[in-house]
Amino acid sequence: MNKKKKKNTITIILLLLVLILSGIGYGMLKSHNNRVEREKAEKEAEDNSVMLNDFEADSIVNLTVTSKDENFAFVKEGDTWILQGEEDYPLSQSKLTSMAAGIAKLSATRMVVENPEDLSEYGLNQPSILIKAVTTEGKEYSLQIGDKLPTDTDYFGTTSDDTVYVIPMATRTKYAVTKEELFDVESSPSITADNIREVKVTSQSYGDFHMEYYENNPTDYSGMGTYPWFMRDGYVNPINMDNTMTSEILSNYTVFSFSKGIDYKAENQKKYGLTNPRAKVFVRYLSTEGEEKTYTLLIGDTDSDGNYYVSPEGSNRTYLMPKDAVEKKIIIEDKDSLLSKFTHMINISNVEKVLLSASGENKVYEIKRTDNTDSDGKTTTTETFFVDGEEADETEFRSIYQQMIGLKMAEPLKEAVTVAGDSVVTLTLVKTDGKELIVEYHPYNAERYTVTVDGKTSVLADKAEIDDFVKTILSK
Repeated sequence: MNKKKKKNTITIILLLLVLILSGIGYGMLKSHNNRVEREKAEKEAEDNSVMLNDFEADSIVNLTVTSKDENFAFVKEGDTWILQGEEDYPLSQSKLTSMAAGIAKLSATRMVVENPEDLSEYGLNQPSILIKAVTTEGKEYSLQIGDKLPTDTDYFGTTSDDTVYVIPMATRTKYAVTKEELFDVESSPSITADNIREVKVTSQSYGDFHMEYYENNPTDYSGMGTYPWFMRDGYVNPINMDNTMTSEILSNYTVFSFSKGIDYKAENQKKYGLTNPRAKVFVRYLSTEGEEKTYTLLIGDTDSDGNYYVSPEGSNRTYLMPKDAVEKKIIIEDKDSLLSKFTHMINISNVEKVLLSASGENKVYEIKRTDNTDSDGKTTTTETFFVDGEEADETEFRSIYQQMIGLKMAEPLKEAVTVAGDSVVTLTLVKTDGKELIVEYHPYNAERYTVTVDGKTSVLADKAEIDDFVKTILSK
């Protein structure tokens, strides 16, 4: 490249950099100016706002809300709001409190006109919503809400006939409610996956499912608390669950929220399929204070969209819960996939000897541990490994041990079987506390062995896998 071309190239690059930096600067300036304008507009709106009412909301004892679709009369008895004419209706107290606060601390965005000639121009000759409040002193307050502003989301409104104001959309929203929206939806329990201790699902259509947490799970032989969860129903004996799958399944039972309230009368629950529910979900859990609690949800029929009618056990109220939220709780398509495949997983640090008996041969694997204390009082443990009384290589010993405890089940037993005769393979694991765990494999059919662990026959193992293990280990 000659000097002239090189100089032109550098000039072009510099010009491009200037353009890029100018663009960035312009963008930053524009963003800053927009923010300033927005803050200015918000400040002007705040300065122009008009306080229409300012009294204590607690003093309101009567509140009426009238619209073309609804006509509500609320009465406060003590600290409780009730719906006049339907006093047992489960009224949302938080929404009524918000309504009372809305009229007691009422403000307008700005004034529009004083002494309007024609209220119909603002939709206030026949307001879309009329709110009236009466206090304990007998004072009356009202708010009429009319049409929506042509260029805004807010509405025209008035507290009398002599002045029209702009009423925020948020104020109107407080009162533009249906009876259904005022239904007091019970809050769901506060449950985390870590605090669940039991889940039990009974379902007419999808079968039962039962998982339980036990800190000292008797079928967890690891000695390390590796398998605190096990499954019960549907199997001959409880079987440990796979920890990864357990975490995934528990997340389905932490939230029990309803989309809306449907009914509050016990005698009506039959028509929603709740007197003979198609499914039931039970959860036992610990509260944040560590107190054990339970929650049971009854699941009935579905509406036209497939969503389920549900009710907490012991409640008269019927709610609607989304289809997906319900079905992930009651449909466990492959329960067996949640089970741990390992039948006798014991940490090697808890074992001092393994006796293997198979094909008429016996082998003994032993770990001898010696404690040594140095001059500083620090104690270390030395491990020496033996196979049939002869010292063995540690790496090879540990590899064989992993194969022994890594023998897996092929499938769980769902019906009891009778085990008779001598075992084909027997593993006797002698633990450091002197207790023994005996694992026996007996013929079942051409492809399976039964697996009996600690006297319980709960699963089947793949015959070919066990035979290959025996062949391999006896050849060493």
